Amino acid sequence: MNWKIQVVVIAEDGSQETREIHSIERKDLKPETLGLTLAEGKAILKNIQQIVVQQQVSSGMAPCRDCPDGGKSRRGKGYHDLSLRTVFG
Repeated sequence: MNWKIQVVVIAEDGSQETREIHSIERKDLKPETLGLTLAEGKAILKNIQQIVVQQQVSSGMAPCRDCPDGGKSRRGKGYHDLSLRTVFG
């Protein structure tokens, strides 16, 4: 049996974006294969957290992109990934 876990992001303008965050496959049903393993649970939570934070930052920073004095778009100094450490690892 296969399961796909997806997140649907609905923007304020009504547009939708579907992202697959994890896939689980179980061949046979045994007591030890019931539910999620700890590693699967952590991977799912990590992927959800990345998607939520990415969307919050991109939508929250959009109004700050324009200069409040001149109204022109501010120049960026580049794009790179930053590490954010949370309680969940």
